[in-house]
Amino acid sequence: MSKKQPRQPLPTVQRISLGALARVYPADIVDEVLEHCEREEERRRLLPARLMVYFVIALALLSGSAYREVMQKVVEGLRGLRAWSDDWKVPTDAGITIACQRLGAEALRELFDRVARPMASPKTHGT
Repeated sequence: MSKKQPRQPLPTVQRISLGALARVYPADIVDEVLEHCEREEERRRLLPARLMVYFVIALALLSGSAYREVMQKVVEGLRGLRAWSDDWKVPTDAGITIACQRLGAEALRELFDRVARPMASPKTHGT
């Protein structure tokens, strides 16, 4: 019989909280981008556009993880901020895929253009 391996700590990137993502990509800017790209909701959805923006960013950070696992982590972060219902269930991979397609790439490009800034200065070694 094999022994259970001790649980390894999560890599740093997996410990990044939704709060950290929200500081880099504030909800008001995400909402402005969604409106600009005509991606805001006309009705209440299980997977709203703002959630999908944070999901796609988290998916890039946790690239080895399954869609549902990443969505669960994003929603756990929202619950920790008391910004998400406890009774919400993670949709199927197909539902998440459809929501990603509905969001599209334009909104993410626009968000990047508004938020990304150089981190190095001309005096930084290697630039």
